[in-house]
Amino acid sequence: MIGYCWGGALAWNAACRTHDFAAAVGWYGGGIAAHKDETPHCPVQLHFGERDTSIPHTDVAAIRAAHPEVELYVYDDAEHGFGCEERASYNAKAFVSAQERSIAFLKSTLNP
Repeated sequence: MIGYCWGGALAWNAACRTHDFAAAVGWYGGGIAAHKDETPHCPVQLHFGERDTSIPHTDVAAIRAAHPEVELYVYDDAEHGFGCEERASYNAKAFVSAQERSIAFLKSTLNP
């Protein structure tokens, strides 16, 4: 499962509340920190923008501290929605890096 924005939080919640997924990826999922004490039942990878004003740095740090096993990336100069070409916050460098990491993670997790 992969989700963006609200879908990123849904990916986290699905990974924690079901056993239906083999892997989950969340891009700039607001609200994940509120559920950081839940435990994922599959490998998870998360992506955040360093300049995302809707997801505080303290939230990202709390997620990282609660789940050091989760691959978590923060992209310099990236805002919320950095992966959407139709937004002013689109950041091509961050998008390419996050996309490559997401694809590699899913390939390695789903095809070990």
